[in-house]
Amino acid sequence: MFHKQKSLSCYSAFIILLFLMLGCGTVPSPLGTPTSLPLPVIRSVSPTQMEVGSTTNVMVDKRSNGHRLQYEWQTEPNGGEIKRLNSDEQAPGPMVRYHAPDTPGNYQLTVKLIYEGGSVEETVVMQVVGSGGVSSTPTNEPVATFTSVPATVVPSPTPTLILATIPPLATLVPPTLTLRPRPTSTSTIPPKSVPTNSRAVPTTTDI
Repeated sequence: MFHKQKSLSCYSAFIILLFLMLGCGTVPSPLGTPTSLPLPVIRSVSPTQMEVGSTTNVMVDKRSNGHRLQYEWQTEPNGGEIKRLNSDEQAPGPMVRYHAPDTPGNYQLTVKLIYEGGSVEETVVMQVVGSGGVSSTPTNEPVATFTSVPATVVPSPTPTLILATIPPLATLVPPTLTLRPRPTSTSTIPPKSVPTNSRAVPTTTDI
């Protein structure tokens, strides 16, 4: 009998200990710990069509899914101007003022939702039409077409050699020498004088 009561008390103690262990194994989550939230969702951006030079409010329809969001808006170059809805706003919100450009066309408009874990963004095409709902593509603007034209090889002209006319060389004529006779001397040699004291040669008549 004593052994039976002892085994029952041991079994009861084991059951109680098992319940205590199961109760201590479940740790409650601490307060203030953020849980995993689904990403924000951008449903739409409107409007997406307006007239040239006009200003309108553009709004993003989104689902934050519990996130605190910041907004960034931007357009492509020469695609209009974005301003905050109120001048006292420190940052743009889910609605901004958009001033369309003066030229009809399709322009990209992008909104980005920034949250503590990342960001999501959406780009829409803003159709800017002319006054009175003219199509965004002006009809008076010619469409550029590119036609393949084979290259034409034009032979270069053959160079022509033009010889310059050289004037004839001057003919050198030697001067004609005229030989004149040398003048002869006409001086007369005086006769040799005979001395007076010479002896007379006797002639035959004197003998």
